[in-house]
Amino acid sequence: MQFQSIYNSVKRFLSLDECVGINCAGASNVKERLNKIYSEYLSVLQKNAEGFYNSNRNELESICNSIIEVIELFEKGKRTEAFHILFDLYFTPEHFNRLHCSSIKTGTSFYRMRASDNFIQFSERQMFHIPFELRHIVANERYSISGLPTLYLGASVFVCWEECKHCNLDYSNIALYKATENLTFIDLLLPPLTQSLNRDLLLSLPLVFACILSTRHSDDNFVPEYIIPQLVMECLIKSRDELKDAALVGIKYESANKLKGELMFDDFYKQGLLVNYAIPPYENKNMGQCERLKTKFEFWTVTSWAEMTHRSPNIVNQSNNISSHYQSSKFGLIENFLNLASHAPGMLTYRTRDKNGIPPGALTI
Repeated sequence: MQFQSIYNSVKRFLSLDECVGINCAGASNVKERLNKIYSEYLSVLQKNAEGFYNSNRNELESICNSIIEVIELFEKGKRTEAFHILFDLYFTPEHFNRLHCSSIKTGTSFYRMRASDNFIQFSERQMFHIPFELRHIVANERYSISGLPTLYLGASVFVCWEECKHCNLDYSNIALYKATENLTFIDLLLPPLTQSLNRDLLLSLPLVFACILSTRHSDDNFVPEYIIPQLVMECLIKSRDELKDAALVGIKYESANKLKGELMFDDFYKQGLLVNYAIPPYENKNMGQCERLKTKFEFWTVTSWAEMTHRSPNIVNQSNNISSHYQSSKFGLIENFLNLASHAPGMLTYRTRDKNGIPPGALTI
């Protein structure tokens, strides 16, 4: 069975926008939405994969009911109890197969954006995660626990721009990072529509559905759609700490904007365009940043569209020689510039700020 048959049945409950004009009573209630999703999910399995459904029905229903119970306990103020149920459900050795994970190869590119409305070049430190001494400004986000500085990276410049709510692309800074080793992430992406589903993927879907629900009030102090994603982050941290040398690095997820549609670009233009990564720190300090994360994600360079066009005025004309719509866009040109302009042996680099005793304006090799 392919994932499309499941997605067609549940997609209207994943996005609140899809609930307009259809019978979607209680769409703002997370538990009701998930109950509808799980009911549709199990119904499709029973219809299209009866053998699998009959042999795994009890386990599937238990997973779905337990996730609903986690939310109920959280709402009652029993966060610790909710956490332990979710941890036992997916993160214990006997149930780890329920957790879908994916590997990222050494040398994979990641991007990070910092918004600005004026010409400025942020330093390497300023482009990394919020320093521990500024943890008081770490806000409540889908995978961000208040007060815990987390490194957020994107698979493309475009998804960074989407997550930054369409900030000023001319002056915002974009940094390039490279994976220094093979990395493993909890994969909370929906499978491709044409993908055939195996048992492990089917067992992972209830958690994925609970993590990707679109929000009604994303700027409020409490966002119920964030209950499960934030608990997953806490479970990851516990799992990583207990196993010491655990392979899990962070969480791989897709931008919630994908469910809203009407995007300038999507996966049609570039595979994995809307993928994000949330990576919690390995250590807790009073000052500074997580050094271990810096060894896993090597900083290469940082630029802005304004800097690019000042340094290479003809860069816009180069887009005429690129056949891909995305690669010829500002986003694609920035990615290409970052990947070509950094770490090239013997390459001339224009120093825009003092570093290692080299004054601003110096050309270095």
